[in-house]
Amino acid sequence: MDKNFKFKAILIAIFSIYLILYTLPTFFGDKLPTWYKHISENKLKLGLDLKGGLSLVYRVEVEDAILSKLDMIADDINTRLEKNEIKIKKEQIAHVVEEDNSIEFEIEDATKADSAKEFALSVNSALVLKSNEGAKFKLALNEKEVRSIKKDAVSKAIDTIRRRINSMGIGEQEVVRFGDEEMYSIEVRLPGLKEADFQNTKEIISKTAQLEFKVVDDDSDIMDKINEANPTPPEGITYVASAYSVEKTGESVPDKFYKTAEIVEADPVKRKEALQKSRKALEEFVKDKAPLTHKFGFEINEKGTTSFYRTYLLKKKTVLTGEYISEVGALIDNRTNDPYVSLSFTTIGAEIFEKLTEENKHRRMAIVLDDMVDSAPIIQDKISGGRASITLGAGSYKEKVQKAEMLKVLLKAGSLPASLTKGEERRVGATLGDEAIRTSAIAMGIGAALVLLFMGIYYRRAGWIANLALTLNIAFIIAIMSFLGATMTLPGIAGIVLCIGMGVDANIIIYERMREEILAGRPPVSAVKYGYEKAFSAILDSNVTTIIAGLILYKFGSGPVQGFAVTLVVGILANMFTAIVISRMFFEYAVIGKKVEKLSI
Repeated sequence: MDKNFKFKAILIAIFSIYLILYTLPTFFGDKLPTWYKHISENKLKLGLDLKGGLSLVYRVEVEDAILSKLDMIADDINTRLEKNEIKIKKEQIAHVVEEDNSIEFEIEDATKADSAKEFALSVNSALVLKSNEGAKFKLALNEKEVRSIKKDAVSKAIDTIRRRINSMGIGEQEVVRFGDEEMYSIEVRLPGLKEADFQNTKEIISKTAQLEFKVVDDDSDIMDKINEANPTPPEGITYVASAYSVEKTGESVPDKFYKTAEIVEADPVKRKEALQKSRKALEEFVKDKAPLTHKFGFEINEKGTTSFYRTYLLKKKTVLTGEYISEVGALIDNRTNDPYVSLSFTTIGAEIFEKLTEENKHRRMAIVLDDMVDSAPIIQDKISGGRASITLGAGSYKEKVQKAEMLKVLLKAGSLPASLTKGEERRVGATLGDEAIRTSAIAMGIGAALVLLFMGIYYRRAGWIANLALTLNIAFIIAIMSFLGATMTLPGIAGIVLCIGMGVDANIIIYERMREEILAGRPPVSAVKYGYEKAFSAILDSNVTTIIAGLILYKFGSGPVQGFAVTLVVGILANMFTAIVISRMFFEYAVIGKKVEKLSI
């Protein structure tokens, strides 16, 4: 027998056996021995319709979205009035009043009140004047705009959560509005995952992931004034007046802040609880103590088992946000071997970042994520090129890697327009019900059995070769989908049934070509050779067009449609391999190895 044929047969046999072994965790799971995980531990995941999963209900805090919009408008009002030489009282610049969702400001010269009103209202067409007492103004958004912001906040939250879950490779999830429109709630349904995966997913879903770059104010006397007004902070909170040195100039710059007492606790759960309590106390103490132009940021300092919180006095205006990020990567620092997150800005973002670093040379810039200061590096010089990085603080190497990957997912998917409040959490059963799943499985089994029986009777031994190829085809589909981490749903099962039919179709085309060659008087070796060669183009054309259709379905479909598309594309690729490569190997073995003189076809 030809050596090339033997070599090819051995490779195909090894590949086929490995794929079959790869499917076993799906069917036998925990019954397999522990060493089997070295071969495979990936199970084919079942979707919500087949297995059920976890249902999470979140309320979108739409008031946050309104306050965020008002905050941006207030900044624009301050800028607009300043450009038009209308001075605002420093202690009464345009600012948001949370109690009634309004913007208040007061100008120095009451004779310019009409101009100030005109310029302020021109910032946003949805603004209305609530009151005007001399030089004092109160503005608000009209009801139509408020309703629009609330509605958009829920829609954007749904889109962001979908992007986050998709980037984690979790298929067949459902993210939809929950209840009536005025509830501003979202329901997230996740197919059956491991408990650890559920916890990780819940954490990623609920994070706002609002990234901001703010300037640390180390030059003003604000901290001294706050300390003078509050000479005795509560127990556990200390005022610290230190300094840091600018490496390039040697300049000593004041670093004044409040800090909590150091917590020394080896147990991570107890340490987390103590830290949350101390942070709450610190936040409560500094609340409303910063002027309207500033705000306090909080940073956690961790060294081994010792932890504490400290404050930074930040200029309130956000110079740059995560909206200007174009690329995010989780990387390893070659020098320190520490994981970090790299950021690349858009062209506009890079220009803003360059200007920010040029104007604040030798001062600190805080990188703020969800109101927590991640780091506050000293700007040594102007930074061009539009790149920045986020370090990951204390923790084990594994924890840092996980945090880097989580940040990458969050920043790529974008920030939520408002924070989420978790409501109901419950396990849900299969949406189809046990009876529907059972009847679907029976229908698939009967259909497959009838196809196999027809092939065996009509094409005799050749038909049973096709049946073997079809059986391997199903095993290959399950193995490949397990490897890809895909999710099987009822539409996916329909895709497998369709692939069985297409696999039969491919074999029928080949067998009919082989029959034509036999009728033309060709010997078995030639009949096999020309039968496969002449059928190949027809099989390739039909399968390629179906693959294109499947890719379009995956691109523009969602949920069950994507599940069907994945199974279809994987199934077609497996079909072509089993019908063209594996079944041909059996025929070549028969006509070359066994030298049969007549094909049973």
